[in-house]
Amino acid sequence: MQTQTDTAISIAAARLLSHLTDTENHRIKVRVDGGVVTLEGTVDTNPERKTIENGVRNIDGVQGIVNCLCIHQTPK
Repeated sequence: MQTQTDTAISIAAARLLSHLTDTENHRIKVRVDGGVVTLEGTVDTNPERKTIENGVRNIDGVQGIVNCLCIHQTPK
């Protein structure tokens, strides 16, 4: 089976993120190199972090994930 190019994976990841997150409140950067997706940025909760990771993992052509997403800490 032919895999998608890094560009196609990046586009698919951006589309997925627009459906999974409030893009105005989250700045998530996606980089793809050789099918390995690196996610960087901040999210509100660990379940949100895992949902994003699992969604990106299911994109055709993804060979691996480096999840560098941080959970936003609200000041007390």
